[in-house]
Amino acid sequence: MIARCVYRRLLSMESLETRRILAPIANGQALLDSFAVGGSREFEFHVDRGDFVRFAVGENDNGADAVLTISAPGGQTVSVNRGSGGVVAQFEAPASGEYQAIVTENGNNSGLAFAARFVALPGTPSLLAGRDAQLTSGQQFASSFGTGGFNLHPFQADAGDLVRVAVGEIDNGADSVLQVFSPGGDRIDIVAESGGSVLQFNAPLSGTYTALVSEDGNNSDLAYAIRFASFPGDSTLIAQRDATLGNGEVSATSFGVGGFNLHPFDADAGDTVRVAVGETDNGADSVLQVISPNGQRLAIESESGGSVIQFDAPVAGTYTALVSENGTEATTGWKPVGSSLIVSYGLKSFAHEGLSYTFAAVPASVVFVGASRQ
Repeated sequence: MIARCVYRRLLSMESLETRRILAPIANGQALLDSFAVGGSREFEFHVDRGDFVRFAVGENDNGADAVLTISAPGGQTVSVNRGSGGVVAQFEAPASGEYQAIVTENGNNSGLAFAARFVALPGTPSLLAGRDAQLTSGQQFASSFGTGGFNLHPFQADAGDLVRVAVGEIDNGADSVLQVFSPGGDRIDIVAESGGSVLQFNAPLSGTYTALVSEDGNNSDLAYAIRFASFPGDSTLIAQRDATLGNGEVSATSFGVGGFNLHPFDADAGDTVRVAVGETDNGADSVLQVISPNGQRLAIESESGGSVIQFDAPVAGTYTALVSENGTEATTGWKPVGSSLIVSYGLKSFAHEGLSYTFAAVPASVVFVGASRQ
């Protein structure tokens, strides 16, 4: 008798996991996308632990509200953000790996057309032509972005440099937000003011810093001008605004909302120097800073009507008078301001606060940088 063996093939049915199709998005990349009612879009990006991360979404058309969900490599939810007009997630990465950004519509009852942008620092984000710009000392750059957007402006500085970055809004009354990041990705500071924003600091490291400009609320577009300067070193001077001050020369100038002007001048060690600024038009209050050839700020002064600094030059070389408007140092917002400077050497009379002075028996090496306040 032949034994018959019957083999049964056991078939197991494995459930098929629904997987999302993730679109990669690169550091600095901006893109346009859309989906229909009930849809979504999913993006994937890589960051390292401790990186600064910003992912922003701006709605383009129909008033639908976006929802942005960020998930860490293990699937843990980092943030869920909802917003009208635009929505942003900004955070420090808790782990290294692949993150997911999922864009949906709040209520799932409407389609959504949107713009998205992602950046991680430190790193080398892609710069968008016509929007982002690598800044050199003294340079001013005019730019803009749409609802929910942000722009990047890298610049170089050495450890110990005195750095100033200023943003002034150009048109629509939206409020700018300015953040500056060190070469290591650490945020130096963040500031948001009505009219314009400014950060001034001493660079902790040498390398590439990044100024990130966004709009407060992420629900409006923004047109603005940004200017950066660092000291010591040569800065680009803007024609009809900045001026190198020489013996007896007069420089009458002005700048727009959020701006500042640079006025280099030479002095020898031991010279007595006087720098004065008088406003000529609209009642805005000037701020005067004097910066030494080695990049140290010697003094800062702000008075209603005009500002004066007098000092003995500690070293020989090129000093810089930096003139701004008081809203950039306080919380009153930025206004246009005009400044009028007169430079003179040796025996010279000048007017200040309505009084005339004549210096007699003044050594020839003494330098007076004065202003006429009319």
